[in-house]
Amino acid sequence: MEIKTKNKTVPENDGDLSPAEYLSQLVTLKKALHQLNQHPAITLCGIDLCVHVYQGIGALAQAANQTLTVKPRNCRDFPMELGFVYQGVSFCELKAAAVVKGLG
Repeated sequence: MEIKTKNKTVPENDGDLSPAEYLSQLVTLKKALHQLNQHPAITLCGIDLCVHVYQGIGALAQAANQTLTVKPRNCRDFPMELGFVYQGVSFCELKAAAVVKGLG
């Protein structure tokens, strides 16, 4: 089964996509969701142009041909953020304190 959007068809199984195709679909869908927030009677939450990645941001950055930025965060549990911007959409992944401790 496939999911139909206004202009594209998205495979139901994301594993069928290459990282570059997956990245392209994320950008398309995030921008479409952002535009949906124009309804006068309905307001959605979390409609900024940012995709919060749980894991795998390195594969997305490589597919976008982007270098990951590393930013410290003022947060005890997730003190580091990895990210990049592609076609106007920000991608970020938070790193847990245990992971950061293991890096240093």
